Amino acid sequence: MNTAFALGEILFGLFGLVLVLQAPKLVVQWPVVTLTLVAAVGWLAISFMFLPYKEPKIISSIFVVLVLAATLSSFLIT
Repeated sequence: MNTAFALGEILFGLFGLVLVLQAPKLVVQWPVVTLTLVAAVGWLAISFMFLPYKEPKIISSIFVVLVLAATLSSFLIT
């Protein structure tokens, strides 16, 4: 489960990067921001509930912090 969990985070991050590079105005729309925050909180919840290792919890926490920082910076810039 650890490998699938990490692969899911990497693919979601790459998809987000490609999306931002192709359509930067999409980042400030509420549905995109909401979906990203729900995914981040979901990964955090899964890592705390089902994974006994501390590394996925740390990675998920960093992911949530980065998503929040990107969300706040996108709204402050525009």
